[in-house]
Amino acid sequence: MITTFRLDASSQTLDGILEQFARLHDGDLSPDDAVCFLEGWGGTPMPGMNNELTTRQMVDEGMLVFLPMHRHDEDDTQLCIDGERRPSDDFDIGISDAYGFLLEANDERLLLHPALYDGTSNFLPRIDLQATCSCVEPAMRAFATSLGGVELAD
Repeated sequence: MITTFRLDASSQTLDGILEQFARLHDGDLSPDDAVCFLEGWGGTPMPGMNNELTTRQMVDEGMLVFLPMHRHDEDDTQLCIDGERRPSDDFDIGISDAYGFLLEANDERLLLHPALYDGTSNFLPRIDLQATCSCVEPAMRAFATSLGGVELAD
């Protein structure tokens, strides 16, 4: 079981999130290309790729930003945010889906909501909040707590 994490809304905290996230995509995609953004709750996730805004600008503009915590590799494994590779079958999601955090920001705090990018079950992709995130959940928890995140009670 995983819940939302609250972090201080400092520039250093956001920098830390984006720096750690960038390591997952080192040499592959730019971190700004790997995210999806939503104009608001219930919106359709749009790819960050070829967007004129950086991830930081999206957050500053009040958009919700989805940060996938793993990426698909060609050898049927997933590279996770903790640097570990896990078999794709252990995720129990489709090839176009991903677990991650939906980043919500305001003047006082940053919230990391555990979520699923669902790219396979509907005509349009969507983001669904999750209470469990399969085998990547421990890596997600470690990512959030390493940044000073405090897990909120249900």
